[in-house]
Amino acid sequence: MHPEHAKAELSALIRMNGTLTIIRHQLGLDVVTENPAIARRIYSLIKQVYHQEATLSVRRKMKLKKNNQYVVRLVQGVQPMLQDMDILAATGLTINTSISDAIMSEPQRMRSYLRGAFLAGGSVNNPETSSYHLEIYSLYEDHNADILTMMNHFHLNARAVQRRSGFIAYLKEAEKNCRFSQRYWCYECHVEV
Repeated sequence: MHPEHAKAELSALIRMNGTLTIIRHQLGLDVVTENPAIARRIYSLIKQVYHQEATLSVRRKMKLKKNNQYVVRLVQGVQPMLQDMDILAATGLTINTSISDAIMSEPQRMRSYLRGAFLAGGSVNNPETSSYHLEIYSLYEDHNADILTMMNHFHLNARAVQRRSGFIAYLKEAEKNCRFSQRYWCYECHVEV
């Protein structure tokens, strides 16, 4: 994978699932997922793009569903990495919630970002129901608007809805869901449209 495309995918994964921490008087980053394959992907993208060694740990959630949570932790070089991805402003600790122009202006980077966004906050419900849809959840309205813009750049007819705790970009049509899946993951789509 081209380094700029890997960086775009990693940017989505961190922006959507990352948490900043202070560890021993320096900035740290935890990226949390319930999927071990996604945790390995985050770990390998950090190593590939930024040549940083992250740690990978597992913890058990204690609320409701007691699933495992996989934590990719980085304790060195966090601030320059996040500034390079335009997640942190160049000065200070201001978080940019919108997607960088470098990603929004290049179709392959948009595809890579959408792949990361779906891995971080996406879901698809049962294709055999009448409410079949694909959705990507975001905390921030401007981030959700950027995801919507990218999806519609590829003529997917995406829409947005606000929920109590965030925003959702979604695809309702089965054919569009299949196109999204095929374009970003090369899966075969077995839904009759």
